[in-house]
Amino acid sequence: DGTRLSLANSYLGKTFNSPNDLAVRNDGTIYFTDPNYQRDGREGQGPVTGVYALRPDKTVIPVDLSLRQPNGIALSPDQTVLYVGSADGKVFRYQVDSDSSTRSDGILATPGKGIDGMAVDCAGNLYATIPSEQAVHVYTPTGVLLSKITGFGFNTTNIAFGGKDKNTMFVTAAGHVFQLQLKIPGSPY
Repeated sequence: DGTRLSLANSYLGKTFNSPNDLAVRNDGTIYFTDPNYQRDGREGQGPVTGVYALRPDKTVIPVDLSLRQPNGIALSPDQTVLYVGSADGKVFRYQVDSDSSTRSDGILATPGKGIDGMAVDCAGNLYATIPSEQAVHVYTPTGVLLSKITGFGFNTTNIAFGGKDKNTMFVTAAGHVFQLQLKIPGSPY
């Protein structure tokens, strides 16, 4: 009906900066990034930018408060791994426990350039938009670069799978939406 409902707006009494991207686990836990570059002078967490989890009981827990401008976020198909991309050009990996808590598992990949949106296919490959390259990087679950999808002509910003068979990849780029048919469906599928 158009009614807006705030699920969470703060952590430890401080308003979030500018929640950006999210990934939702089957148990209802919402993992989200909170960079501060869209804060526009509003009060918030200040210089602390981070990744949080909002549990179904509305409890907010930090995943990682040390990342510089975290942005893209995605879950592996089996929902045991959380991926987070940051402005410093790294994709971080976190193990997700059955209770939705997380623990750092290091760096999956280092594209070297800021990462925006992310998505995962049903084989567990990670797709990360790299705006400055106008490209999408595709990584295996172990961090091996499989491919770079280029030719967009604009800064790539976000990515998602959809379509009837979930094998249509949609990429946003500077006011445009591109679609590419892939041979593999996205996750969840």
